[in-house]
Amino acid sequence: MIYRSADGGMHQLWWVPGGGAPNWVNLTALAGAPSATDGPAAFATDTPWLAHAAYRGNNGHIYEIMW
Repeated sequence: MIYRSADGGMHQLWWVPGGGAPNWVNLTALAGAPSATDGPAAFATDTPWLAHAAYRGNNGHIYEIMW
């Protein structure tokens, strides 16, 4: 799950089904990317372990974070 926090950070919340506690990461801080003004569009590709989050930054530019 990808979401935008009140401070404009893009965050990912994930967990492994059947075990363990949920995990969280601030994607914008991890990538050194600017804050967001809108919610993200997130998607995954058929490449193993590659996900994308695209969003509009506070400067009007479109950003994509891949991990």
